[in-house]
Amino acid sequence: MNRRNTNFLRKKSIINTNYAFLTKRLLHNVNSCHDGQKINEPNFLTTSKVICFTIFVIHINNFIVGQGEICPKINTLFRVSFVPLRLFSKIFTILYSINRFMHIIAQFIANFPAQLTEAVELAEQIKITAPKHDIRNIVVAGLGGSGIGGSIAHALISNEIGVPFEVVKGYDIPAYTNAHTLFIASSYSGSTEETLASVEKAAEKGAKIACVTTGGKLLKLAQEKGYNVALMPFTEPICPRANLGYSLIQLLGLLQSYGLVTTNFLAQAKTAIALLQTHNESIQTEAKQLAGALVGKLPILYADYNFGAVAVRFQQQINENAKQFAHVNVFPEMNHNELVGWVHPKNLLKDTVVVFFQSTFNNARNTIRMQVCEPIFGRATQNFYQLHAKGESALAHVLYFIYLTDWASYYLAEQNGADAYEIDVINHLKNELAKV
Repeated sequence: MNRRNTNFLRKKSIINTNYAFLTKRLLHNVNSCHDGQKINEPNFLTTSKVICFTIFVIHINNFIVGQGEICPKINTLFRVSFVPLRLFSKIFTILYSINRFMHIIAQFIANFPAQLTEAVELAEQIKITAPKHDIRNIVVAGLGGSGIGGSIAHALISNEIGVPFEVVKGYDIPAYTNAHTLFIASSYSGSTEETLASVEKAAEKGAKIACVTTGGKLLKLAQEKGYNVALMPFTEPICPRANLGYSLIQLLGLLQSYGLVTTNFLAQAKTAIALLQTHNESIQTEAKQLAGALVGKLPILYADYNFGAVAVRFQQQINENAKQFAHVNVFPEMNHNELVGWVHPKNLLKDTVVVFFQSTFNNARNTIRMQVCEPIFGRATQNFYQLHAKGESALAHVLYFIYLTDWASYYLAEQNGADAYEIDVINHLKNELAKV
């Protein structure tokens, strides 16, 4: 090998070493977000853009060296670098913004215990005007991230509340709605089309209306009409699903304020918050394991009917955060139909992973049903995951499951290469509906 070729190889080796180092440094910069580290964004962007441009130049030089030519014009490349630097800066800014929103979802999840703490403080300050008529039924209206709190609250209080309780997720309301109905509208933005439509209908029927919201048309309407309001803090970017702690606790606080429940859910929430903080590290470790088990699989989520809404919440988070499909059902209902379907299509079923939500608050018979069904599912799939909640109350188990599975959905988004924040298809749907 002649001296010139030896120089080529030496230069190429140095270039590749520098490239690997700079790439690793850039990834460290970006990934530090995921660990919850606080960063100085202007400095972060500046240094990372410089690193990106250096990598860009090395890439060009590496290519030229790879062609068997030394790059004598490297100085010229640097002299005109303002052009590629602008282009590369723009590309990096776009990529960083995607990562930043991933980071925002992680921040929202990490902030869940603190969010619950603030939610309890706000709920303790709720003041209501007493209804003119006695409350004989309750209707909660809400959809998506704003509505799941109603479903969870329904499951928590169904065994103790003395009046019928229904959750509606659409434009229409029950025909029985009247002056004896406590109608609670839950909308984080205050602009949910379906919820606003249902409030209008409830008002026409003379229902006692209360609102759980941050603002928008719903808050304006509440202020104009004198409706009771449990106000939630507004955070940006808007992400209703990331504010379940507020909506659920405010809803439970409202029900306590009206004297409709005897359990002190706010006190239980305080105990649960301490539990989440204590087990934070182990929760995240298990969440990563669960996410790894779900990659490339179709998650089948099974829960006792008392935790069905929590399983639906996980399904929603898998959908929105990880951009992945999931199926959910509850025991014992699935034993009367879905169980028989665990035969075909075989190619699909073998790529499923069954996730069981296990709680000491499950109905004992349902726990037995799950044990009996597992080997039946095992004829079609070998993939199972058992989630076990911790805590002294049903609410604690609910919050534990939420915290664990929210993290799992985020880590699954990472492994799927998905933007956990983006919901463009939903925004497209809303924009199209607004045209009609």
